[in-house]
Amino acid sequence: MSRFMENPSARYKKAVSALRLLLSEEGEAMASRAFAEVTEEARRNEFLKVHELESPSNDHVCYHRLMGEPCPDEQCYSPGLIPHADHCSEWEQDGKTKMIISQPYYLTYSQIKETVKFCEEHGLEAMIDARSSWHFPSTTISVQYHRVSETSE
Repeated sequence: MSRFMENPSARYKKAVSALRLLLSEEGEAMASRAFAEVTEEARRNEFLKVHELESPSNDHVCYHRLMGEPCPDEQCYSPGLIPHADHCSEWEQDGKTKMIISQPYYLTYSQIKETVKFCEEHGLEAMIDARSSWHFPSTTISVQYHRVSETSE
């Protein structure tokens, strides 16, 4: 039995041993990077599958679309208007923006307060989660923005 797995397989034990060896020889940063390298794509794909999300037609992240409004195009300063946005992405469901995800490395108390204020001003809610962050897993958190009306359905 291990701390995080009740009945670890032989392959699991081998992977843990390899990570421990990397940790002891090259340090925690390298072990974290190896973990991230292995899990990044799987975490992203699982999150999108669970939430039934798909990539939008363009790379621009716009919170106006999340609120059901058209993007102001040249006058759009999103995602810069989202508090402490980092590694942002926009995701659709049935052709409409369903969620914006920011993956910062941390949020301070005052940054959390700013996030709550931003959400209240724009009719949004935010879910902060470590498990669903795929940009450098184990090092970033996921802040998922969605409309209030869509969370209560």
